[in-house]
Amino acid sequence: GAPISGKPAPTPSSPRRLLVTAPFPGRSVAAGGLGGGAFGLELSGAEVRSWRTFEERRWRLTRALSDSGGLVLIRGLAEMTPEELVEFSRAVGDDVERNPGISSKFLIAGWPEIQVIGNVTDDNGELRA
Repeated sequence: GAPISGKPAPTPSSPRRLLVTAPFPGRSVAAGGLGGGAFGLELSGAEVRSWRTFEERRWRLTRALSDSGGLVLIRGLAEMTPEELVEFSRAVGDDVERNPGISSKFLIAGWPEIQVIGNVTDDNGELRA
């Protein structure tokens, strides 16, 4: 219906843009709220992979989680090895769950910390994430 004031209804504003910065010269991450809203951040996997030290990853991820309201989506991490993914996960918490009781067909072989989520299979019938 028509707005009470007779003025046109406001249009959704552009997504909030955050600049996650750290005391590292020349490094920053531009991120917008997910779905055009103000909640959550989407970060580039290329930028995240460029964070060289554990301390830098921990600081930046902690800051991103705080600034985003607790939700961070990172696209483009498919190229990470299982070892890199587990190390990356430890940047937001030292204790990475080992998925006890989960069938091995839903885990990456040799990496009980990594659970495959999805229903797409490869040519051999193995689940792909």
